[in-house]
Amino acid sequence: MSLSTKSQSRPKYLSVSLRRGFPMPRTPTSTWNLSLLGPYFGLQPTQVCSLHARNVHQAFAELIPTAPQSPFQLHMPKGLRRLTAVQLRMPELATADPDALPSHLRTERWEKLIELYEHASELGFEECLRLAVLLSALGFDDHAVQVLPDVGIPQGDADQLTVKIAMKRSHALKRARGDAVSIDYDQAVLKAVATRAPMGRPSLTAALTLVVLHARGRNPDVAAVHYWRDIATQRIAGLEQRSWLDQLAESTYWRAVSYLPFLQGDHVLTGRELDRAEELARTLPTDTPEQEFARSQNLHPLLETRSRAALAAGDIDAAIRYGTELTTLDPYDGKVFLVLGDLMVRADDQTAALAAYRRSTLLGAPYAPRAHYAIAMRHEAAGDLDAALSSYVRAAELDPLAYSAVRKIHQLAAALGRADLKRWSMAWLNAVRRRLPAPDLVEERVL
Repeated sequence: MSLSTKSQSRPKYLSVSLRRGFPMPRTPTSTWNLSLLGPYFGLQPTQVCSLHARNVHQAFAELIPTAPQSPFQLHMPKGLRRLTAVQLRMPELATADPDALPSHLRTERWEKLIELYEHASELGFEECLRLAVLLSALGFDDHAVQVLPDVGIPQGDADQLTVKIAMKRSHALKRARGDAVSIDYDQAVLKAVATRAPMGRPSLTAALTLVVLHARGRNPDVAAVHYWRDIATQRIAGLEQRSWLDQLAESTYWRAVSYLPFLQGDHVLTGRELDRAEELARTLPTDTPEQEFARSQNLHPLLETRSRAALAAGDIDAAIRYGTELTTLDPYDGKVFLVLGDLMVRADDQTAALAAYRRSTLLGAPYAPRAHYAIAMRHEAAGDLDAALSSYVRAAELDPLAYSAVRKIHQLAAALGRADLKRWSMAWLNAVRRRLPAPDLVEERVL
């Protein structure tokens, strides 16, 4: 049985993102993967990286107190340092302390970061905030908390800088600890800023964040979404709409508040509100590098939202169209190709799905193991068990903790008479069940 294809009916979706000649690896895989993530590991200069990695460069550039501050909307993928260390077999990358980064990865920029951190007590509040933004962009949220003054929960007379510090500190604390206390404290800060802080973009951001927090997850709180949408509407009415940043804020507003009609099943109204968000997003000026950066930062989550909303409304072609545009906007982010591959599977275009998944594997950590697993599933569904086993093995090589991949290896190894892989996978599964160290596929040299 061969993979089915609808490439005749949908040839255009991948043509731009997969064939326009984006530079691809000509170096050893680990070197290429690490170069894509260079900003996170030593503030390495690179022109080839994802939009979330560009955050790091932008945050470093904005350490200068007089530089305009960008509204960051993308964040480092959760667990990126640990996953990269595991997948590249470079445990030294998993450091939770910026000063522990190996010397061969450190740059002058990194040394500047360390110097600022060590002398944070001598910095002003504005400088501390900018340093904390950079530390959080790098995934060092604990260190961000340490450099920020504890200003508590802002009151109605708090100035904008105090409000920003309170929000940044509580958010970094939540990301660093993730316990109920830090989560509750972060929400308390957001609620205070949204309802009591002076009119401005920070109070609008707080209200919109609360909309999204209550809308996401398995059990959305529609009543809370409605309440915080109303607060956000009051806040955006207070903006003077004088600058491109206000236009950006309004685009973000419409994207966030569209959760309410979406949760209520009103796909028509959801589409109209997202249309407004998209119109504002696409007409943002790009006259300066800061404006171009902010436009891309806003367009990325908007395209994700549009694609999901279209899929929920049953419009698979629109979902794929937005997903494909996202791969053009952010061609070095493995996640966007992984998601596009999933959309192609839904459209029963297996050839296009495999092309998207393969592109994701080339973009390395942290999504490559999931992409190899997805490729294996397509081959298995088509009856090509040898190809499926090969891809499951590759997924397990890149992620030694990939339980699903190892379980699949065990099943297919038995069916294909691969005694070596069957023995290894059985030993791995038994070790995991007994909470013992699992044997490494590469170190065991099974292949």
